Amino acid sequence: MLDVVPNPWQGARILDEALEALRKRASEKEIVAARLTLVEHIKRDLQEQVEAAAEQVFRNKVRSGDIVFKLLAAPLDNLNFEFLERYTTHIALGDAKLPLLHAGGKALDRALYDRVFRKDFNDFEANVALYLDAHDAVSWWWRIAARQSWGLQGWVRHKVYPDFLVRLDADDQTARLLVLETKGKHLEGNADTEFKEKFFKLLEDAYARGKEAGELELFAEAPDSMRFRILIQDGAWESELEEALR
Repeated sequence: MLDVVPNPWQGARILDEALEALRKRASEKEIVAARLTLVEHIKRDLQEQVEAAAEQVFRNKVRSGDIVFKLLAAPLDNLNFEFLERYTTHIALGDAKLPLLHAGGKALDRALYDRVFRKDFNDFEANVALYLDAHDAVSWWWRIAARQSWGLQGWVRHKVYPDFLVRLDADDQTARLLVLETKGKHLEGNADTEFKEKFFKLLEDAYARGKEAGELELFAEAPDSMRFRILIQDGAWESELEEALR
């Protein structure tokens, strides 16, 4: 159980308490026979309790201002997130160096970087990227390098690494950012997707309350609004994305 309760002494205490409760309901022989299943059930129950408690602590700290949404670059005491002037990617010969293009071979208009390679997208991500690139409300879009450039830390151990960061312009005086996470239809409703939906809603609400947010080097000031959306690969994804871009 150390992957759920890292303190071995606390883990032993919890296991002893669980066994004490089980002995009131089943015989020692039944407990031994079901020991492997019991351990998995205990771990699952503990994980759910730990995540629920962590979520509540996280929400309380966001509400109190102890946790705020910031865009950080190295070193961490610098609150300005800086985009690289040049982004380097390694490609092989052949199909791996093919650029992402619109139908008919038309080049991209709104990608943040000059060269965007098809190999960096699955089919759904490529469709989303081309949709963004053709939309007048989009100033630029960036396919975030997987688990490298930019992540969001919530109340679970692992960071959330969105797929796209999109700059939207309502008018000359307003800057808006949209964070997009794409999911295959088969992942709709699973635990990871449900966590991200709650986390994105919390981030959007926290930013809207005007907490200190840091600045982006591309803007003179912080963006006026940030939206966080999960896009599910189904028949309605285009209309859902259209709504997020408004």
